Amino acid sequence: MKRTLLQIALSFSLLILFVGCSLDRAQIISQQSSAKPGDTISVLFTDIYLILSNTKTISSTYARDSLHVGYGLPAGWKVLSSDYYVASGIHMNKLLSIMSDTNAVAKMLQDSLATYAARKTAMTKDNGWSGYFTGKAFFAHNAGMDSIPVPANAVGQWLAYSSKISLSYAGGTATDTGFAIDSLPIDNSSKATATTFFDSVYVKSVPIICFARIIVPPSETTDTLYYFTKTGPKPANTNSPLNYDIGNMTYAPITISNANSVMVPASFTQYNGLWNVSLTSARSLNDFVFSVHANAPWTIRLFDMSGKSMGPEIISGAGATQVRFAPSVNQTILAGSYIVKLESGSGNAAKTIRIVRQ
Repeated sequence: MKRTLLQIALSFSLLILFVGCSLDRAQIISQQSSAKPGDTISVLFTDIYLILSNTKTISSTYARDSLHVGYGLPAGWKVLSSDYYVASGIHMNKLLSIMSDTNAVAKMLQDSLATYAARKTAMTKDNGWSGYFTGKAFFAHNAGMDSIPVPANAVGQWLAYSSKISLSYAGGTATDTGFAIDSLPIDNSSKATATTFFDSVYVKSVPIICFARIIVPPSETTDTLYYFTKTGPKPANTNSPLNYDIGNMTYAPITISNANSVMVPASFTQYNGLWNVSLTSARSLNDFVFSVHANAPWTIRLFDMSGKSMGPEIISGAGATQVRFAPSVNQTILAGSYIVKLESGSGNAAKTIRIVRQ
């Protein structure tokens, strides 16, 4: 049976009467599904460091002194940069959406992306961790929680980056929240076993936001990219089912093609009185039109996935209208993923869009 790290941690915790344990949880927030040969893509993902307990306070001290990110890429791919920011003040009852819905977490995090990007720290290459992956098999999960085996020879190259990181939570620290075992993204048999011992679990969560810029190879291909995250030292044995502190790996496919592609529409359903935004046309990457319908005065802003503003805000009154967006002077809208934010007195909404070079 395929099991997530959360399942492994919970299963192991039963053996120790669930006094407490910790683990890493990797999740992709944004990676485009297609690109042109030679493009540079922006990827946004998280390493959520979780402390699980069966009490409202942490049972003992938990500390992490380092962060490690591994990129499992086919030959010909390159990592241009790898950065991170340790977030705070985000509770597990919100982070539960990360486990199954990347759109939900993108909406949740996008208001803070500019802050995270301004404070992010660059990671450095770590050949020791790159070598750690060689010859080992892993399991990787996607946003829908489906897991696939990653054989030892499935990845063309491993590129790893590390940084010092100081996380410490003393025994007695209050957890972020408690939630019912039935709400965990684990299979029914694990839920049945867990609820034999307890009905709920308490969690302290520390989201670590990771930014990456990856260069696509110069030829057409369809590949799968893997992202591994781990706080603390290398695991002693990655294949041990009882060694729950082995880090976590997620994956996403991407197709590289010379064929002309269209811009993926940005659209919103009704959200706090805002009706919709849709991308209606694109004359070039630096000149495209939004159709907006809102019942209150609104503002539109465009950000890249690191949180950098890509142009002046567009302001208009209530009702339906079309607006043309152009970037600021000396800025170019490159192919990649972006966030469109619609703000109004009646509420805010955000949507990730993907722009592919024509």
